[in-house]
Formats: sequence, structure tokens, C-alpha cells
Amino acid sequence: MIVEVEPLGRGSVARIELSNPGQAEFPVEVQMFRGVISEAGELELIPADEHFLVFPPQRVVPAQSQQVFRVQYIGEPELAASEIYYLQIRQIPVDIAPDAS
Repeated sequence: MIVEVEPLGRGSVARIELSNPGQAEFPVEVQMFRGVISEAGELELIPADEHFLVFPPQRVVPAQSQQVFRVQYIGEPELAASEIYYLQIRQIPVDIAPDAS
């Protein structure tokens, strides 16, 4: 999925929806990375959480539901060129007892 955002204003916000069609809830966290392409053409991902506000940054997604993540760019307002960022939604390896929250 590709989402274009602007460095300022209303266009600096994106909403990403994660669906959980399964029968069990699972915890996730959102991480942001900046993509840098080397002269050899290789992609390097550099942590870039400080360039974004993400809400919620972590969440337990209930079974048979969706979760919307709000992502807002708060980095440099004046960019000399386009930049590539990657959003990763990573499942957190946590055992959750059925009767616990």
C-alpha cells in the first residue's frame, strides 16, 4: 500500500486500517522507518519514529475487528526532495490469558 503525505497541513496525516479476521486478539506496535537507497541500489531502513506521531503506537486488536492507526508527519517542514518512509505493524509476542486484559 502506498500513502502520500505532505510535510505540512491536513495532507500530513494518514489513516491506516488493520483488520483482524481471526478468532483471537493479538497485540501490535507501529514502527516508522526512513528508506535510504545507496549508490549500489540497496535499500537501508533507518528508524524514523521521531518524524511521526502515531496513535495508538501499541494496541491489542480484538478478534473479528479493525483498528485504525493515525499517522502524522512532524519532521522537517521544508524538504529538498521526496523521501520514502515505511510503516511497519509488528505483532508483539505476548501470551494473553483468555480471562486477562
